[in-house]
Amino acid sequence: MKDRQIDNSKRFTRTAESDDSGVWGLFLLFIFFALVVSATAQAETRPVANAITTKIVREPRLKPSAEFVLDTARTLSENESDSWSGFYQLNLGLADKETSSSALLRLGYSREYSYERADGTDGDFDNPRLDLRKSFKSGDHFKSTLIDEWAIGARGILGVSRESKRRTYRGEFGPSISVRKKWGRFELIQAFRYGWRSYEYDIRMDGTVNSPHGFASSTVANLELTEMITLNGTFVYSHDISFQGVGRSAESTQFSLDCAWTKNFDTSIGFVTERPTAEADGQSERMKFFDQDKAQAFFDLILKI
Repeated sequence: MKDRQIDNSKRFTRTAESDDSGVWGLFLLFIFFALVVSATAQAETRPVANAITTKIVREPRLKPSAEFVLDTARTLSENESDSWSGFYQLNLGLADKETSSSALLRLGYSREYSYERADGTDGDFDNPRLDLRKSFKSGDHFKSTLIDEWAIGARGILGVSRESKRRTYRGEFGPSISVRKKWGRFELIQAFRYGWRSYEYDIRMDGTVNSPHGFASSTVANLELTEMITLNGTFVYSHDISFQGVGRSAESTQFSLDCAWTKNFDTSIGFVTERPTAEADGQSERMKFFDQDKAQAFFDLILKI
């Protein structure tokens, strides 16, 4: 849950980073990823024979994609009145078959249907996010019976939303690594990610100390029940370190039933729990895969191009 209360009596303390540090970091990150991809590029595309004309044709090297997600969510807590929210998300992708690399740009707008936010509005644009990925598949790039694929990636986020400005958040970038293994209809994906965040100030107006370092572990399990229906479970554990060296941990658990009705239309229904792991005493931590007071039920409509 986002902190919507602002204490104007607190003063800002500026960090030592320059105002352009986040932009330069993103630029250097993307240059590094481009060098990795270009170093592994193949000299030629793979020809495919046409069975009818026996003419050699070339597969398109780049494959663009677009996906629109319409989300509606409702709180499940019995201690609070019903609260409805949602978001609209546009995902634009570009995959390079020759280098097994891809780029994905996420643009979104989040909205509250039941109440107004602290700034007097009911919605805001989300921070745009760019994910770059380079994969290595067993058999093509290496030989292994333990995993089917491993990948390296990079993520960049620009802080343009009103909430980001309130937190003096400029942006974030960092690397990731993941592995994937599939046994029949069951698939398991494990990923680790680091993010360095750039802030204009290290303390917000409400006295909260910002956290420039973030670590996350993501575990995804998929079970194909039928050709159309997939059961999905996702668990994310994150740990942030503040400017004062204080660590804060949080967890997110999501379960959903995903249905692929056609190649261009999917639906997803489930619930998600997001909560800090710290207990009320401030000393102990506890992991909970489901917390009704922090849970939301959701329904998504997904259109693909």
